[in-house]
Amino acid sequence: MIRGVSFFQCDGRPHYTRKAFATLDAARKQADKWENTRVRYGTAGRYLSEKDANRFAEALDILAPHGASITDAARHHAAHLAPRSAGDRGP
Repeated sequence: MIRGVSFFQCDGRPHYTRKAFATLDAARKQADKWENTRVRYGTAGRYLSEKDANRFAEALDILAPHGASITDAARHHAAHLAPRSAGDRGP
């Protein structure tokens, strides 16, 4: 208790900032969320939002039948966009 106010902190450093919560339950939920992200995605998880992680999983499902990876898809897409960025707008 600081100055008559009770709060609970969750410290996710070095990857997340320390946060304060009104209840212990809320702090534990945040700590569990950070831990689950670390377990699922390793250290790269700190850079992926849950929304992006779901999009990534969906992209993998789309590419799997073709034997392609996310990197393959990104290279293909970049090559497709390259003529446009070079000034060739096409038809």
